Amino acid sequence: MSTAKLYCSDLLSYYGNDPQSSYVRFADGVYDEDLQAVQILCPQFLAGIDLASRVIPEDAGLAVGDAASSLDASPRVIAAGTYKTAGAPSDCYYEINNQRGSIITNNFVNSAPGGLTVTLRSGQGFDSQGCGMWLPQ
Repeated sequence: MSTAKLYCSDLLSYYGNDPQSSYVRFADGVYDEDLQAVQILCPQFLAGIDLASRVIPEDAGLAVGDAASSLDASPRVIAAGTYKTAGAPSDCYYEINNQRGSIITNNFVNSAPGGLTVTLRSGQGFDSQGCGMWLPQ
């Protein structure tokens, strides 16, 4: 229990003013003990876990479906929709594939100060490297 309290204390120190921004902590996966700690001791961070399940993590290759899978699912599925990079990527590569794995579109971006936006449809695959996180719009 003391480890869980420390975990919540750590979350509060970083994300206390904006609990939803804690998605950054959870975007690469949430573990059972993390989820239990949040549910019991610091439920204000559940919104961060929810958003993290809809975020495309950095350097990820994912399937696109009608709905997002849980963070601990394998393979991980993201919901169809429009996504924008969280920051201004540089030296970023992304590709969208069809169900057979053929590239529909891809792009190497040296600099995008305003961020990048992609629209993904169910049944596609998405892969990015060096782009940072992609947030649902």
